[in-house]
Parts: sequence; C-alpha cells; structure tokens
Amino acid sequence: VQSDRRYAPNTDAQRQCVELFYYQQKCYKEIASALDIEEMKVKSYIQNGKRNLKICIEQKQMSNEA
Repeated sequence: VQSDRRYAPNTDAQRQCVELFYYQQKCYKEIASALDIEEMKVKSYIQNGKRNLKICIEQKQMSNEA
C-alpha cells in the first residue's frame, strides 16, 4: 500500500500554487509572477493539486471507515 503522500500536491510548485490561490487568495497572474512560471503552469498545478488532494482525502476517509 502506497503512502497518502502519493496523492498530495506532489511538487513544491504545485503545493505553492494551491496555497497561494486558496489560502492567500492570489490570482493566477500574481502566482505566476511570484513563482516565476507561466500562468498556464499555475492553472495546471492548481488543477492537479486539487485532484490529488481530493484523492488523498477520499482514501483517508475509506481507511478510517475500514
């Protein structure tokens, strides 16, 4: 069985994008500028990070129910 970390945002950039967007309420342009990456990468990192977090939460819930 693999660790839940497998599904957590799996790169520093992905984690930073998710944190900046949701916790600091930064827009894509601000995040891209702060991290020196393209806006399309920011969108991709946020989308992938959300998906991975959802999977991680669902797996934790399933293991708690078992």
